[in-house]
Amino acid sequence: MFVDIPTLPPLDQPDPVEEDEEEEEAVTPPPQPEKQRKHKSGPKVKDPYAHSDSSAYILPLVGAVAAFIPLLYCLCKI
Repeated sequence: MFVDIPTLPPLDQPDPVEEDEEEEEAVTPPPQPEKQRKHKSGPKVKDPYAHSDSSAYILPLVGAVAAFIPLLYCLCKI
């Protein structure tokens, strides 16, 4: 029933001392570049999402009610 499966060779495990050195190097933050001034190009634009269409709220509600009514009908028939 069982087939002879060859075992894998052992993994080469690095020394724990080397891992500590790598962690110390990762902790030091990289030097930050000088902050550049950002220039705005033109006047502020009105928020396109400020005016929301009411149909965006009504359509999912109508869809939920339209799916619930047949479900309620079928459950009451049982």
